[in-house]
Amino acid sequence: MRILIDTNILISAALFPQSVPAQAYMKAVMPPHDAVVCDYSMDELSRVYDRKFSQRIQDFEHFVSVLTLSVKIVPTPHIGRALPNAIRSARAYFNSSRSLTASLSQI
Repeated sequence: MRILIDTNILISAALFPQSVPAQAYMKAVMPPHDAVVCDYSMDELSRVYDRKFSQRIQDFEHFVSVLTLSVKIVPTPHIGRALPNAIRSARAYFNSSRSLTASLSQI
């Protein structure tokens, strides 16, 4: 199973090795799973560490060196027009469901 690991899990795993997010991270990077991290998440991880945890930069560097051996770093997909179209489709679906529900409740 392919598992996408988000920035919050990475930060928690790096800062608190015994935490529940760290345990989830460890399970995600072990076979039979294929763990992936978007390059945007790696950039965000670096920015957050620099801004909030600069005193622990050595821990960060160690974590990232192990991370890069354990996960596949993939490019962040470009969403483009797909997201606005999906939002419009979802909105139309829910609006039609509400009107259908309202019509059925009158029967």
